[in-house]
Amino acid sequence: MIADKVIKFLAFNLIGKEDADFVYNHYNPVVAKSLRDIKTKIPTDEIIKMAKMSLGMIMKIGYSFAFQEEMPPIPFLWKPIPNEIGGLLLPAWNKLASDISGVP
Repeated sequence: MIADKVIKFLAFNLIGKEDADFVYNHYNPVVAKSLRDIKTKIPTDEIIKMAKMSLGMIMKIGYSFAFQEEMPPIPFLWKPIPNEIGGLLLPAWNKLASDISGVP
């Protein structure tokens, strides 16, 4: 199952090994079991809406993580000039993400 592989990859690459083990080996199976018998088909327009909302959220959170102090392993972004440029671009980036997601 694709979702299982994605969850495993994200868990073991984004959080600590102990937390990833809990998410993947304990929490995920319980959630999968509880959702197993759901037979509802999600309409295509709802899938598109959810994808757009998710993309807008990922754009905003990705941008915020990029400019956290020493959060990303990209030393170039830790310098004053890129940080200033990031601050100047923030309103335009947020507007673009909001327009895509439909959520202000």
